[in-house]
Amino acid sequence: MQDFFCADPAKMHYSELTERADFFKHKKEGGNTVCKIMQTLQEEGRAEGRAEERLEGRLEERTSMAIDMLRDNKPMDEIIKYSRPSPERIAELAKQIS
Repeated sequence: MQDFFCADPAKMHYSELTERADFFKHKKEGGNTVCKIMQTLQEEGRAEGRAEERLEGRLEERTSMAIDMLRDNKPMDEIIKYSRPSPERIAELAKQIS
């Protein structure tokens, strides 16, 4: 277990871990590999963030639509059909605007 926390490959006990740690820390190809992995992780994180933002934007838009429809006294089934919130959520929104 000590090898997993050891920063210096020369102080590691297991040769497989020593070789890999040395490769990633001291060889140019290892450094390039780590950079590519980090870049991929960053890109994936950004893509996840954008997807979450889009989802949040759609939810905000639907909530806004439901509020507008409530203010215009539209029937509950029409609000559910077009803005797709749950009946419980519509009840919450109705309490907020009254």
